[in-house]
Amino acid sequence: MDEGHIDIRISIYPEQCLEFLGKLARDDDFRAEFVEDAGGVLGSYGIEISPEAIPDKVELPPKGEVEDFLREVEERDRLGKTTQQAHGYAVLYMALGHAMPLVAADEAG
Repeated sequence: MDEGHIDIRISIYPEQCLEFLGKLARDDDFRAEFVEDAGGVLGSYGIEISPEAIPDKVELPPKGEVEDFLREVEERDRLGKTTQQAHGYAVLYMALGHAMPLVAADEAG
């Protein structure tokens, strides 16, 4: 694999996204499981990601922040402003946040 290359495959359904975010917002056991095995949990929800893209120490956002984000996703769903791909990235953003290098910095400049 090329250095800096991250493979992501997303096949999560909207219902799975909402379930995942709901558990992340409200379920301490699920949060603990995710911290221990982020790649495995994401895989069980249809998101495969290069292992090297998952930080060694996963730090989840506070439950209230996840709950607020979940409400935003639900509202966008209600308005028909989401896609399957967007649901996957919503999960990745909330679960791994800025610790995951989704966008590489411009090293040329």
